[in-house]
Amino acid sequence: MSILLPTARETNAGEELPAQLEELIVLDNDYSLLQDTWTIRDSKTGATLAKITSRGALAILARRKLPLGGLIQHKYEITDADGAHVGTIRGKLSLRDRYEITIDDATTVPKESIVAAAIVIDAIQGN
Repeated sequence: MSILLPTARETNAGEELPAQLEELIVLDNDYSLLQDTWTIRDSKTGATLAKITSRGALAILARRKLPLGGLIQHKYEITDADGAHVGTIRGKLSLRDRYEITIDDATTVPKESIVAAAIVIDAIQGN
């Protein structure tokens, strides 16, 4: 799946043209009943930028099977292409979807890519 981001372009006269969609990243899901792993890839090169992995199997099963499992908040770990820790995504208890995304300052992974992926993952999973 590709994530498209609207971008504005300027003409030589400095006027802004209507926004066009630019492919930002490609997001792949490794489908599993016990753990969700999403791979963020560069849209131009296909190189892996980061992985977003959900917490353990028990939490996933409880969320999916228990009557009030939806109250168990999501928690994801973000790692770079080499497996080094980049940050976390944590769901917050709220009437609306709320997440706290923490990204290490030293990471070279584009922060926009992580935020865009988090939004898409939330929408796809109906969290």
